[in-house]
Amino acid sequence: MKPDNIYHSGRVEAMQREDLLEKLKQFLEVHAKAKILSADPGTLTMYVLHSKTQDKTTKQKMINYKLLRLKEILLDQKELSTKDRYVCEFLLEELYKYYKELK
Repeated sequence: MKPDNIYHSGRVEAMQREDLLEKLKQFLEVHAKAKILSADPGTLTMYVLHSKTQDKTTKQKMINYKLLRLKEILLDQKELSTKDRYVCEFLLEELYKYYKELK
């Protein structure tokens, strides 16, 4: 039998900035149907802002909202706190749910 309340006593590390940028790059490649050559913040910002112009359906609006939050945290800030990295990881997980190719 398993106990009802299971608590994790170990530390769980948040993804590093480079890993988050790479995951965002993978998402944007599928979303924009383009091959992105580098995962540098300037390039990814360009694709996020381009996606904002495709704001017609509810699905696109939700994707763009999450992409803009990622841009504010991941691409515009120089240093990320642990909380910021967890928020970015959560937003990326939510974005990945929109495309079956990313599952």
